[in-house]
Amino acid sequence: MTIEKRGNSYRIRQMYKGKYYSVNVDHKPTQKEATILMAEVLQNAETKGSGSVRSCVDGYMDAKRNVLSPSSLKGYLAIYRNSPEWFMNMNVYDVTQLEIQRAVNEYSIDHSPKTVRNFHALMIASIRMYRPTFVVNTTLPQKENKRMTIPDQEDIVRLLESMKDDDYYPCIVLGCLGLRRSEILALEPSDFAENSVLINKAKVYNEKHQLVVKGTKTTASTRSVFVPPDVVRIIKERGYVYKDYPNNLIIVMHRYQDKIGMPRCRFHDLRHFYVSYAHSIGMSDADIMAAGGWKTDNTMKNVYRHSMKDAEEQERVAKSMLNI
Repeated sequence: MTIEKRGNSYRIRQMYKGKYYSVNVDHKPTQKEATILMAEVLQNAETKGSGSVRSCVDGYMDAKRNVLSPSSLKGYLAIYRNSPEWFMNMNVYDVTQLEIQRAVNEYSIDHSPKTVRNFHALMIASIRMYRPTFVVNTTLPQKENKRMTIPDQEDIVRLLESMKDDDYYPCIVLGCLGLRRSEILALEPSDFAENSVLINKAKVYNEKHQLVVKGTKTTASTRSVFVPPDVVRIIKERGYVYKDYPNNLIIVMHRYQDKIGMPRCRFHDLRHFYVSYAHSIGMSDADIMAAGGWKTDNTMKNVYRHSMKDAEEQERVAKSMLNI
């Protein structure tokens, strides 16, 4: 490989399989930089015209199939199906920052910012498997600042009281103890001890929309959680935790919330309630993270921030009323 000065630029030149290949740059490259640039030129020459972005994504998903979670693969497949056709059919070596930005802009029309970011991440990861030196600086939509929902303690008490005799009652209790819906779906009576449950698996949908059992979301998610003995007894006596269609859990919970006049919330919001309540009675952050299976304290910080805003707003209103 040679580096030659030609006018105001430099030419990197190398013979490969009896043919010379070159690339021009506007500065004198280091030996390392020249090697990287030439490697990409030679790689392009070897595979030019042989692979589309679609084939790259296919290859990426196949290569990662046994290490990605079934739910991640399901999400990737949904992105794959809805990606711009013109972009997926492009030769991977013809893709530039401009095409990436155009694809993101088009995908943003009818998808949420989070989905757009996932689309971008999948495309870049797939392309970089075949073009390791590919660098992009895409402008992505701003993250949505969604207001966190934290069910009120009195509402949770009323909800549990109203569902006391319902078949779904143990699942709602487990949700209020910080368990994810996917973790509850995978539980068996044998996972319960006298007053605790071992959480080491989850049940999620795969790319074929089939429910499959997998490991927990993170290593921190594998844990043992205290469960009231009465709830354990109910589960042991009937011989199952949950055996219905997954979405029916939230449908039934909403039915009871409507009945008692409680604002509807997601099942996942019961985890937010757990964080808020545990913090209010003095439980340490480390213990809350361990019980809820969180790897980082981001969720706790968001809950605390939300609760702080509510408290400040209540104080502001109360002082205003006293002044009046």
